[in-house]
Amino acid sequence: MTKISRLALTLLALSLLSLPGLAQAKDWQVDGAHTHAGFKVKHLGVSTVRGHFGSVEGKVSYDPANVAGTTANITIDVKSIDTDNGKRDDHLRSPDFFNAAKFPKITFVSTKVANVADDGSFDLVGNLTMKDVTKEITLKVEGFTKEQANPFAPGQVKVGTSASAKIDRQDWNINWKASNKAGELVVSDDITLIIDVELNGK
Repeated sequence: MTKISRLALTLLALSLLSLPGLAQAKDWQVDGAHTHAGFKVKHLGVSTVRGHFGSVEGKVSYDPANVAGTTANITIDVKSIDTDNGKRDDHLRSPDFFNAAKFPKITFVSTKVANVADDGSFDLVGNLTMKDVTKEITLKVEGFTKEQANPFAPGQVKVGTSASAKIDRQDWNINWKASNKAGELVVSDDITLIIDVELNGK
């Protein structure tokens, strides 16, 4: 191969790498101390009970120049559930709900990105596993923030975003049912999932 040919190939490679669709995605680690994986559910059709999981970890691959290439792999410790009521939390960990002793983890693994908007928001489609069931859900993801330097960790940068989805708990065999005399479920089937995530990168 001549020097001119090698030069041409090098320039072609550099130009391809500079295209937005082929930009190099960065791997980001979930900052568990600043990430909130929560949910809300109707109680007796009257009030909204909110809770969260205190232990969340995982990795996100993201490049602002190629939002469509975003991927996520998140793991939640079921035993870390917290609804500000110890008796209720123990019930939620029991076989009536999550059966944390047998199924200690909840996972979400993305499969594709859809509907990328001009403001950077998008749909993140993936498989949510709870108990012994894996089903596809779609997270509505807000646009990622701009990178910010971490003043407490030189060389580290951070980004963040929020996402949400609505699911039916029955689809994951979380099927405990009790109702009042009027027929209102103590715990509604419809659950809203909410995650506010902060990510660490370099």
